[in-house]
Amino acid sequence: MSIPSGSQPALEPATLVTGASGGIGLAIALRLAKQGGRVFAGVRSADAARALRDTYDAKLHPVILDVTDPTSCHAALVEIVDRLDGGHLTTLVNNAGIAVQG
Repeated sequence: MSIPSGSQPALEPATLVTGASGGIGLAIALRLAKQGGRVFAGVRSADAARALRDTYDAKLHPVILDVTDPTSCHAALVEIVDRLDGGHLTTLVNNAGIAVQG
C-alpha cells in the first residue's frame, strides 16, 4: 500500500484511563485493551501498577498517576510520551475522582 505524499500511516489508538486500578476504570481499560490499541491505566500506587502488569493483557500499560498531584501528572505524561515513541494519545477517559465530604 502506498501512502500519499504528506500523509502518515494511521497510528495505533492509544488511550489513557485514569482511576483504572479497579471498578469502572479497570473495566473500561480492559475493554479498550481487548478491542485493540494501547491502553495506559492510571493507578495511584506501585502496588496497583504491579498487580495490573502481572495480571492483565500486554496492551494494558499501568502508569502511576494521582490526578490530584501536579508532579504525578507531569511524571505520568513524560512516561506515556516516552512509551508512545513518536505516537500520541487519541483518547482520554477521565474516570478518576475524589470524594469530598461536607
